[in-house]
Amino acid sequence: MFTVRSLKRMNFHTFKAQVCKECKSQSSAGMLCNNVDNFYLSDAELDNSPSRQDGIDANTESTLRHYGAELIQKAGILLSCQQAVMVTGQVLLQRFYCKKSLREFNVQKMAAACTFVASKLEECPRRLRDILMVFDRQFKRGSKYERSGIPVLEPATRDYLAAKDTVIRYERELLRAFGFIVHAEHPHNFVINYVHFLGGDNEFMQLAWNILNDSLRTTLCVRFKAEVVACGAIFYAARKMQVALPESVPWWDLFSCSTEQLVEVVKVLHELYLRPKAEYIHVTKEPLAKTVNKTPEAIAELTAEQQLQQPQGAESGVQLETVDIEERVVQSADEKREDEGAQEQEVEKRGVEDDVSEVKKTSAGGEDASSAGRGGTRGERDRDRSRSRSGGSRRSNHRHDSTRRSERSVSPHNRSSREERDGVRESGREDREGGRESGREDSRRYHRREREDWDSRSERKDDERQGSRDRDRERLSSSRSDRHRERK
Repeated sequence: MFTVRSLKRMNFHTFKAQVCKECKSQSSAGMLCNNVDNFYLSDAELDNSPSRQDGIDANTESTLRHYGAELIQKAGILLSCQQAVMVTGQVLLQRFYCKKSLREFNVQKMAAACTFVASKLEECPRRLRDILMVFDRQFKRGSKYERSGIPVLEPATRDYLAAKDTVIRYERELLRAFGFIVHAEHPHNFVINYVHFLGGDNEFMQLAWNILNDSLRTTLCVRFKAEVVACGAIFYAARKMQVALPESVPWWDLFSCSTEQLVEVVKVLHELYLRPKAEYIHVTKEPLAKTVNKTPEAIAELTAEQQLQQPQGAESGVQLETVDIEERVVQSADEKREDEGAQEQEVEKRGVEDDVSEVKKTSAGGEDASSAGRGGTRGERDRDRSRSRSGGSRRSNHRHDSTRRSERSVSPHNRSSREERDGVRESGREDREGGRESGREDSRRYHRREREDWDSRSERKDDERQGSRDRDRERLSSSRSDRHRERK
């Protein structure tokens, strides 16, 4: 496949000359040729990154970088973005954490901000609402939700507005950190030209392309230039496919790549494939926002986790405080009950005292009338007698009314009616709660159908894209075979 004689005849400098000629023609025509590609750090600078200065170890930093790059790659696939958007977003993420610490900026939110910026840089814009919904779904898939219980981030809600403000703020911090210089040169363009230059086939090119996509999960894009990373991917792909490349004449020297750089890139790529799957580790200063599934099993599991995570002294203090609160509530209820009983007894006592005083006044009025009758005439005695009778009847009526009021205040009928009213209120409360629960169930059912439709549409689009890729490959292979026959 590759021979030393063919490599000796090749001259890659003609390719560079053509590229420079095209750039000059574009600049003379008034077009801007942006070739700012100077964001590269040494190993010592990476070892002294802001995250390391904040106390984050090397393994945690590499794991979180890997996790953020995977989030961007998956989100780009779900958003049907070009590969250039995902590559640019991952490069921006790796560069940002060379300037800022993982403890200050959450890697999940920064991944969403990098995707939003990269979609605008690569002229493949996506709405911020779609990006937020895709990333929110990825976060909740990683949590302890069941597939049927994942809630959808609805627009105009409090969570949605908070996530939108956070992503916009992170975008500003990203642009401020880079000074609005966000140009990135990707190795994917180089690997296509290099493989064609070396005479590789489509399978070899596809494997090298995939390795380049995986290399963005590491810090290779901020340590080496794009052509060096492309040479390392080609070398690693050749070793995996067991394709013999000539080493007596180093082919990578033609592409401005030294042997030491090639060995370091291949070593990092090999270590990448030996690492386990990256998981999220919370290291930021802001508190961890836990999304709670409202099923009883999830609530019980979350409560158990909180009890395990809580220190022993704090747990005992919380238990003592809870016991004190319960005792205060019970004590206040008992005092209220005693006050109500004392009030009822006082009402009864006042009613009895009023009756006794009225009886005494009535008897005293009768004695006065009889004494006046003895000393006066018969007509005066009759008038006094009639007045005493009318006054006594009014006093007796007043006495009976006060007795009825006191009996009404403590009658069992009033207690039963109060219990009925409490029962009616409780039943109304239960009916309202049942209505709310049925509404929640309808909303869950609607969102479940929406998720299923979304998944089916995404699967259909993936099948269509895969079919178009297969047809393009077949067309390309047939055209190449025809050209090969014509040459023969």
